[in-house]
Amino acid sequence: MSASDHINGILFHGSNHLFSPGDLVIPREAERGEYPEPGISYATPDKNLAKRFGKHIFQVEPIDREKTYAHKYTDTAYEVLSPVGFKVLNKVEE
Repeated sequence: MSASDHINGILFHGSNHLFSPGDLVIPREAERGEYPEPGISYATPDKNLAKRFGKHIFQVEPIDREKTYAHKYTDTAYEVLSPVGFKVLNKVEE
């Protein structure tokens, strides 16, 4: 499976924030040192990995696939990163 396959499949975002369908998961600037750096929003095709990052799990899609990329998180899991963000499709029932 290629990295782009991880972007085109089903993606999950874990958060303690309760999103609604249609909401946007947008990055916040990261404050490092004197200068803020652009933020990144995260998702993953691995629902169990998403559970590590919050008590609520949402199915999401990239706002802009051209600016979204996959990154190997562990030997078996990928994370999908976007400087633009993701659109919430629905809350995943657990």
